[in-house]
Amino acid sequence: MHKKTSKSEFTSLFRDAALKTKSWHSVTRNNWRIKFSIHDDDTIMVSIYCTLTLRSYIRFFSVEDEAVQFINFVVNLD
Repeated sequence: MHKKTSKSEFTSLFRDAALKTKSWHSVTRNNWRIKFSIHDDDTIMVSIYCTLTLRSYIRFFSVEDEAVQFINFVVNLD
């Protein structure tokens, strides 16, 4: 059985995660909006969405080079 999470527990978990996350303003490149976030100083989250088709990707990386390779791959799709 799964433990049911109460609203206060969920809010606490969300707040803790938000306090451990650093984010930067998004940038637009070739109609793709890209946003970086770092959680716990070791996990990189990359959010990418196309401003024309609204296609979106969210990926987590532990190595910065892999994140950059993924961004370059997605941006060059069109």
